[in-house]
Amino acid sequence: MDSGQSLLKLHRCKNIIKSKHFRSSFLTIMLCTTILFIIGSILATIQSMLKLQETLEMKANHTAVTVQEVLTNIRSSAAFVGNMPSVDLLFHTSLPTTDQLFKMQNDVEPYASLYDYESIVLFFEPSKRIYDSAGGFYTYDDFYNPDLLDQLDTMQTEDMWLINVPYTRYYEPRPAVPVISYIKKLPLYEVEQKCYISVSYSMKLLQKTAQKSTAPAPYTVAVCFGDALLWSNSTELMKYWNPASSIKENESYIKGLSRQYSSITDIGASCTYYVSHKELLRTFLPDLFYLLGLYCIASVVMFIISVIYSTIMLRPVDAIMKKIGTTPYTGKNGSLVDEFALISNAFDHMTNQMRNIDSVMHENKQLVRERLLTGIIYNYVDIHQLSPQYEQNGIHFSCPYFSVVLISIPALDDLDDYTRQEQLKLIVRNNAADAFSSLGVAYSLYIDKVICILLNTSLGDHLQEELTKICTALKSSIKQTLSLYPLFSIGICSQNDPKPWQAWQLARQNFIFTATDSEDFVLFSFQNEYCSSVDSDLLAGFTQCIIDKNMVQLRSLTGIFRQLYLTDSTDLSEARRLTIIALGTIFTSLLELNVTVHENQITGYINKIGISESLNECDTHLFVCLSNIIDTETKISEESRGYVRKAMDYLEAHYAEQITVPQVASSVSINPIYLNKIFKLSTGKTLSEYLNYYRIKQSLEMLTDSENTINCISELVGYNDVRSYIRFFKKFYHMTPNEYRKGKREKSTD
Repeated sequence: MDSGQSLLKLHRCKNIIKSKHFRSSFLTIMLCTTILFIIGSILATIQSMLKLQETLEMKANHTAVTVQEVLTNIRSSAAFVGNMPSVDLLFHTSLPTTDQLFKMQNDVEPYASLYDYESIVLFFEPSKRIYDSAGGFYTYDDFYNPDLLDQLDTMQTEDMWLINVPYTRYYEPRPAVPVISYIKKLPLYEVEQKCYISVSYSMKLLQKTAQKSTAPAPYTVAVCFGDALLWSNSTELMKYWNPASSIKENESYIKGLSRQYSSITDIGASCTYYVSHKELLRTFLPDLFYLLGLYCIASVVMFIISVIYSTIMLRPVDAIMKKIGTTPYTGKNGSLVDEFALISNAFDHMTNQMRNIDSVMHENKQLVRERLLTGIIYNYVDIHQLSPQYEQNGIHFSCPYFSVVLISIPALDDLDDYTRQEQLKLIVRNNAADAFSSLGVAYSLYIDKVICILLNTSLGDHLQEELTKICTALKSSIKQTLSLYPLFSIGICSQNDPKPWQAWQLARQNFIFTATDSEDFVLFSFQNEYCSSVDSDLLAGFTQCIIDKNMVQLRSLTGIFRQLYLTDSTDLSEARRLTIIALGTIFTSLLELNVTVHENQITGYINKIGISESLNECDTHLFVCLSNIIDTETKISEESRGYVRKAMDYLEAHYAEQITVPQVASSVSINPIYLNKIFKLSTGKTLSEYLNYYRIKQSLEMLTDSENTINCISELVGYNDVRSYIRFFKKFYHMTPNEYRKGKREKSTD
């Protein structure tokens, strides 16, 4: 019991999660949550970037200002020392005394030691003496750095900076110390300065100052003065920096550069932080992971909320389904249909039940009407003397003109599903009745496996033209919606003495020589044409036996004729009349087909039948006469054969086009119905059958020798619908085009 309840709860949970209520609510909430997550991620990224920018720009500004302070102190020291009285005195004395020199030395040395300068060098042009705070006195001739003297001679500005130059003491040999030197012309405030002061500061001390100011530095940092690199935490940058190039050009040594944050002072000291793509990503990831965690938690919460919401909303759905009498949605086992579809199906089922009830009631009335209409078609009832029962069942004829329309759908005979077959016939019947009602009152019924429309109309003139338009529209509609190809045969009654039963027989005769797969015919016949009182199908069967030279079938049909018209209750004179009519009708049909039959083969037996003394003699004369015709070579005329050859040539030349029987008949210049009859007699196939056969035959080579698709091949041989192509292919070769192609290719590989 517990396991059964657990299984039921499991099915219930599965159905809730599969429901549209759950999917719509969960997806909607998750969409909003995802949008918020994306917006939050963007805002967090922007915030992180702004925070990083603010932090690095502040650090860069601090470093640049710190370096600037050092450089400013160097420059201020040069001005201060150059303005000392003892120093200024020597600028104007060509022969300074020893006391003056010692006085100047005592003033400068403490100052150089105070600020940790590498050296303070004074150049006295009048006396040609040079004082170095770290090395003592020199003359211009014995100065240890003559290149510097050359630079001083060519100095065009009031001051200049020399960066990363080696400084070697004359009296204390050791490796040269890289220094940054500030050189200024002296004395101050005079136009023609001839003296100079150089203040040198150790590059190592300056770099330590920059490094301390930037620490800690997780990113690549470069401290510059002008275009010269003072310090960088990148050894590669320190190694390959080119002082002759600009900072922008030297930045090419930095790999993976994404962004840079810098600050520059008014004297040209700058600090720049370079952030790579990976470093930038590491900055954003913590915030993004935090938001992602919140997103996952929110997703779980939204899932639970959606389940609760769906459970609440599905309760009324289950209640409705219980009232309808079906299993509740949450109680179904393994349902693949959502709750709305189930409710819709349940209501459709109820609607169908109501329709079935209405249909049964309607069918009972319809059956009565069909029986009444059948009486008119079979000439059991005179159309001019209808009983009140017709009026009571809604059958009345207020218009003077009548027509009988027969609709045949050969493709329905191939359906194995009888229910589907009847449904399609009913659809066609209802559509046809509605369409022909535009011309008057149209009554529909089934008779002899075809749909029959009895039309009563006030339209006398142009009736045939209007009927053709409706048939064409119906054919197009049925073909597009149901993929069926109807054939129409229409019998138009006489205006003076309308007899629907004769029009019906004439319409039936038109189907006899029409191909079952024809798509192009709307056949007309008129009541004033000859119509035999003997069953037309039976007479058509006799005609076909003669054409096919089928003696066995002839015996069978003669037996049927005897059972129908030569019974013991039949008057002898009536038997003679019916037999003569049958023989005459058969003879007329053969003549219409241009079959060569000598009149003496018929007239002699007609005379014998006319003087027959028993029913057996009538039967014997009919059978012997038709047997003799079969034994005699029957053939159509050369003129008719010429028409057939021309029609075949036209079909073979235009098979890939959309051609109709009237088009072929027009090219041959004869009546389309007559052409179809003699074509079938000569070839054994109707025009439509031969056209389809030739099209299929032409497609065989395309199937084996090309890679075209079946749909493409069907279009190349003249079919608008690939289903028609496949249907006719199966009819002639008992397999599909794909099966034919596969079989041929397998044989070729073997």
